[in-house]
Amino acid sequence: EWYNSYFNHLIVVGNAGIMIRVSSDYNLIQNITDSTWRARGNNFSFYDTWKKDDLGNEVQFTDAMETEENTSTPTKNQQLPIAEEDPTTKNYFELRDSIEMAYDALFLKEVLDDLFLAKNNLKKSNAKFAEQLTHNSDGVFFIDSERYNRKGHYSYYRPVYASIYESADDLYKENTVSGDILINGNSIDLLMDANYNKELGSIYEEMSKSKFDKNILKYIHKDNRGFVTYNINTQKAYEKAYEVLTPILENSNNRDAQESLLLLDLFDEFANKDAFFSTYKGSMFLSYDGIKKVKTKKIVYSYDDDSYEQSTKEVEGEEDMPIFTFGFSSKNEDFTNKFLNRANHLLGKELTKKGNVWIIPGGALDAANLYIIVTKNLMIFTNNEDLAYNHADGYGASSLDKSFAKKAKKSKFLYGQADLGKAFEEFPQEMFNHRNSRMIEVLKGKSGKVELTSSAVNETKTSLKLTYSFDEQNEHVAKYVLDLLNSLYLNSK
Repeated sequence: EWYNSYFNHLIVVGNAGIMIRVSSDYNLIQNITDSTWRARGNNFSFYDTWKKDDLGNEVQFTDAMETEENTSTPTKNQQLPIAEEDPTTKNYFELRDSIEMAYDALFLKEVLDDLFLAKNNLKKSNAKFAEQLTHNSDGVFFIDSERYNRKGHYSYYRPVYASIYESADDLYKENTVSGDILINGNSIDLLMDANYNKELGSIYEEMSKSKFDKNILKYIHKDNRGFVTYNINTQKAYEKAYEVLTPILENSNNRDAQESLLLLDLFDEFANKDAFFSTYKGSMFLSYDGIKKVKTKKIVYSYDDDSYEQSTKEVEGEEDMPIFTFGFSSKNEDFTNKFLNRANHLLGKELTKKGNVWIIPGGALDAANLYIIVTKNLMIFTNNEDLAYNHADGYGASSLDKSFAKKAKKSKFLYGQADLGKAFEEFPQEMFNHRNSRMIEVLKGKSGKVELTSSAVNETKTSLKLTYSFDEQNEHVAKYVLDLLNSLYLNSK
């Protein structure tokens, strides 16, 4: 059975379904269209435009009439060129679309013949994928990052930086993401393994050798709607990356690679790396604390139809605003304060400082103040006025619940949790356009809690676990999820 839209195709074979999209290479289609357009007797390309002569009459320019001065890019309302000998012939864009559709169909058949007739599938060619299919779970997923890096990721740069990309391909060998989906009574678990080779893994392993900075936990409120912590050793990661990447760049004859190597050597030799890596230590957090009323100042523009004059007025008010706090560990308090002081003079933002808090007027969404808290251990950015003025040294007894704090410390380099139900219930819909507002409305009452944990990092693999749980005890979890996806789909149409 075959179902298709303009781009996507759904193929059902027995009890298996395949959603597939095959598209042609853009440069191939462009070149064939250009040559076909010229071969049909058109003496100008779609880049040529309609222009006016000295008397104001519209004149169509051809190749013979073009100069550097009269050639420009077509504008939205200008007519498209058509074949001179036959006004009914397709214009350039129609021709390109026809060629693209023909080649898309040709390549789609080639892919499907290879898959269904020659039986050349991923299970045959990739042992990791074949092994993943043997797992006793409700579902599996597999992402071949190595192949994506070779054939999908920035592929248009490859002809220019061929030698660099060849070296990067070696670094990305054996790079895959695989996982299992487990459906429980009122939760879904995603168990993920990020796999990589030993060269890349050696960088990740050194990066993970970091002591968790417990100071960040003091600035996460126990009533937060969600937070994530991230912990790496930036200096060890840099040192190992330098060790691994230098030979790759040395073996490249590419000019850009040699320039990059030169800059890297200069930084490594002369930069004060201790000062650099003490400014950003590697532990960070991001928390969302719900919606609060904040004082705002906005510039309102008005226009006088009689005098044709525009005027501006600053208006004060209160608005519902999402409250976010971002912070990272830093041991360079003196430099941070000196930098902010210099930036204040340079930008003329009229920053003010109260204690260890810098205030940027209108720095949050051009409406509310943005606060920068600088301590001997941390640098924190927030639009939470209460945190800045009343808890600049941390929330104390109101900080993160001990159970979550313990999980964040135990979860090695990455931990996160969020109460999506509460978050969507509170989000002001006026912040979104009509379509996104409908999406938020669908999610209300249909969202649970998520928790993300990570394992220790070794030289070949990192494991992650994402748990989505909800309170609908009387509803089958699969039906619950499918109902949610169906509601989102219907509201997206």
